[in-house]
Amino acid sequence: MTHVPFFCFCLTAGLAVSSALRILDKRLNCNQKGLDNCKISNCSEKRMVVKEAPSGPEWHSEQMGIWMDEHVPVSVMNITWRLKANGGIVTVHGSEINILDENTNQSMCVKFSYKINNQLNPGFQRWTFSLDGVVVEPRHTYMVSVLNLPQPDDIDEMIRKKITIPGSLWNPHMNVSVDRKHGKLCIVVGFEAAQYSERYQVSIQSQGLHYSENVTKGNKTSLDVTFEFEFGQLSQCELLVTIHPFFIRCKNDCWRPKKIINYCSYYPPRTLIIKATVGLLVIGSCLAYFLWRASHKDPVNTSSSAAKEQPEGFQVQERKRVLLIYSLDHPLYKNIVLKLSAFLTNRCGTEVVLDLLDSTRLGVLGSIQWLDWHREQIENSSDKILILCSRGVQAKWRAMCG
Repeated sequence: MTHVPFFCFCLTAGLAVSSALRILDKRLNCNQKGLDNCKISNCSEKRMVVKEAPSGPEWHSEQMGIWMDEHVPVSVMNITWRLKANGGIVTVHGSEINILDENTNQSMCVKFSYKINNQLNPGFQRWTFSLDGVVVEPRHTYMVSVLNLPQPDDIDEMIRKKITIPGSLWNPHMNVSVDRKHGKLCIVVGFEAAQYSERYQVSIQSQGLHYSENVTKGNKTSLDVTFEFEFGQLSQCELLVTIHPFFIRCKNDCWRPKKIINYCSYYPPRTLIIKATVGLLVIGSCLAYFLWRASHKDPVNTSSSAAKEQPEGFQVQERKRVLLIYSLDHPLYKNIVLKLSAFLTNRCGTEVVLDLLDSTRLGVLGSIQWLDWHREQIENSSDKILILCSRGVQAKWRAMCG
């Protein structure tokens, strides 16, 4: 019979070691003001009992959140208490925090040792301490108790609180929609806000691209964040959407839900047909240009000899026109198009038809009618249409075509 208590003690200790009730690695914060040291202790060890003891602590708050543990999100509980500001506070040696999982009967005890000589902290506030990063299970109920040391022999100064963990601390229900507005790619990220987080950072990442927006919950339960991109900014179809909540305790280490979207799949069939048509026009223009060069091997000599045979008054020839169609991806690319227009006009003697240089007529006719009118004029003549594609459009075209 003398071996039975020892066996029960060993069994209890073994359960405590394998229990899910634990503190995250490197989360036991012993650097708090007024704290000498802290450690996970054995709740069954004897405490020193005295007649004149300090008064018990007071609850300050408890919070739940989601932290990362080895790249896996876990539910955590943070407990905060404070010492009473009375004459007996100078005798407080420490506090003992006991957490019991009522669903599994597993427990954990943490002992704090203080080094305080005044009733108030340096900020003239009551001493406040916290135990953070306690891993808990959803839908479990925990009995949390805090006792100041040394323990009084005749008065129960222990404070207790029963805390039930919700089934799901936060499920953002992230929803991402993609649309085209005013020639731009519009991505809207919608999600449900968490109970204990007021601020969020929503970001979109791709190769060579990273955009983020900060948003505050306020009185809302669901939030929307909108991103707008030029089509040339995105070189890949896949985008990574991340929501970073800022809980009070975990701050930058909170669990971040992520979602990968393929924005190319949101393109309507008509857009793909237009892109294929543009690609064929580019290839056809290149072929037509090379055929024209092959059929005019020595245009300079021919024109000069013809000019010698004609009278001086008939040597003025009509200027050729070229219609520039380009992909407006970035303001810098617009500058390149304008510089090319100036080169064709000044050095090549070519009349350039460009929407940027014909804003008055473009405003009267509209972009579609303006383009159709110039296209008909060029089709009825020997003038040319030059289609310009930036590197971003080329990379995007290659990605869409595999």
